[in-house]
Formats: sequence, C-alpha cells, structure tokens
Amino acid sequence: RCPLDPPLQRVNDSWDALSDSIFGGLGDVDEPLAVIAWADPSTLADADPEASRIALDILYNLVEDLANPEFTAGHPKDLAILLGAD
Repeated sequence: RCPLDPPLQRVNDSWDALSDSIFGGLGDVDEPLAVIAWADPSTLADADPEASRIALDILYNLVEDLANPEFTAGHPKDLAILLGAD
C-alpha cells in the first residue's frame, strides 16, 4: 500500500492531489528506496487511455522529483516503478 500525505478524502480528488499525496507519503518514509508495483496497468489503459497516460506521467515524474534534493529537503529517495508486477 502506498502512503499518502495528505490522504485523499474524496472520490473526485484531482490528479494533482494524487501526485502531491504520493510524493508527501513517500517523502515521509524513512527508507532511501521505495518501490511502487502496479500489478495490471493494462486494465486502466484499456478502460481509459488518457487516464492511464496521466497516471504513468505522475509515476515517472515522482521518480525524478523524489530523487531531487531540492524537492526533498536534502533527503532524496530512489523510486522504482514496476509495471505488470505481482
């Protein structure tokens, strides 16, 4: 499960809120490495290709943002994204 900070409260929270929440949640974890495993990204891609593209963009941007000491108060993290992983 992915830590969210702040947690999402509504069904219709925005993509930006999701991105900020994942960034904040992973930033609070005391480990230098985090892994996000998305078991079946094709389900979203098949149902809503645009939403899938946005979700993947968010994940790839998180990899860069979490590695940036300026964005992480000098405590960067490595983030691995596993797509199609159980």
